[in-house]
Amino acid sequence: MKVRRSWVVVGVMLMVIAGAAMPTYAAGWIKIIGVDGESQDNNHKNWIEICGAPIIVPRTKGAEGGDIKLSIIGGKSVSVLRSFSQNRHAFKSVIIDAPPRKMILNNVTITSMSTRMDARTGKQVAYLSLHYEM
Repeated sequence: MKVRRSWVVVGVMLMVIAGAAMPTYAAGWIKIIGVDGESQDNNHKNWIEICGAPIIVPRTKGAEGGDIKLSIIGGKSVSVLRSFSQNRHAFKSVIIDAPPRKMILNNVTITSMSTRMDARTGKQVAYLSLHYEM
């Protein structure tokens, strides 16, 4: 079967347009007081978007806190969080809204942070490890 080049070009253009028009959905959001995120979600304006399910690291028995790992969609908030992580700044409280779970963490510090560019979206993704106290 012979396909004309013009139809192939039209098909590729439609896929690009459809891909550009598709909204990106966050897996959840995180609110850190003093750090504005890029979310435009009606219920989470200026929150930071989480692009994967948060991973809660099991606490050892009797531990007074815990750890959580998550990835966020980058933007200006990534550079702000990087400076906080380098200074070992403790946040009084952090809210994580990752349906169906909503968590409020106290005395949160960023224990590690790394970033990379997502090849699919062209956006920066930051990987965070957070430690919190009960």
